[in-house]
Amino acid sequence: MNIPRHRKVIDNLDARIVQLLNQRTRHVLEIGRIKRKAGKEIYAPHREQAVLDHVARSNRGPMTDEHLRAIYREVMSSALALEKTMTIAYPGPESGVSHHAATWRFGSSLRYASKKTVQGVFAAVAQGRADYGVVPMDGRTGLVPRVLELFANADLKIVSQIVMPAEKRTQSQTGRSWRAGPARFAVLGRHCGPPTGQDRTSLLVGVVKKAGPPSKALDAFRRHNVNVRRIESYSSKRRGPFFLIDCDGHANDKNLAAAIRYMAKQYPFIRTIGSYPKAD
Repeated sequence: MNIPRHRKVIDNLDARIVQLLNQRTRHVLEIGRIKRKAGKEIYAPHREQAVLDHVARSNRGPMTDEHLRAIYREVMSSALALEKTMTIAYPGPESGVSHHAATWRFGSSLRYASKKTVQGVFAAVAQGRADYGVVPMDGRTGLVPRVLELFANADLKIVSQIVMPAEKRTQSQTGRSWRAGPARFAVLGRHCGPPTGQDRTSLLVGVVKKAGPPSKALDAFRRHNVNVRRIESYSSKRRGPFFLIDCDGHANDKNLAAAIRYMAKQYPFIRTIGSYPKAD
């Protein structure tokens, strides 16, 4: 087949792709109408993850799974923009690392609002001036204590996470890059999604002497067969020593719910700050 014939086939395929994309979008818009009537959130991280996983399983090449995921993120972004005028808040300047993480997750079709601080992002989401927020969970030196402090005091949840490989991150406008390795960002929302069977939950736990060291908390998870992925400590000016626990499962799962109840008897403060689809 010569070049003109290849191009003719490509033109025909493009016409079919456009037709199918519009057909897909009509179904998405109808689902959005049903959701709004029922008072449900338009953005569904668990469904987004299921779509991306299905696309990857259906792929036979030569395009890579990563390329197809990037394309479908834009497809879903344009559909979200048609369903609702959605605003995503993030801290720092446009083209900074948080803005890059937000657009990498939500695509280019939504509105983005830069805030000076992570506190500004929390406030924008809590007050309804933004639908969702994107904030860093890891910085150049590890956890971002200010973000955890805000989670301890705000009625907001991690509804999904963004895990960006080092090669996907751009340098900030100051020219300084984040530490090597993946960087994690939390997507803030008002409500956690339903269990998917492939979830992760983040907990904040306060520490006092009589409750023992953070390692004692692991007993609760061992008792109920819950796998802990991460446990890190930090200090809060307002509440004293804390630790962050990431574990497998959804807060509504029977075993994890039992482990949380057990820990609530041992520690003065425990808060589930999010249950969300795994993003590893």
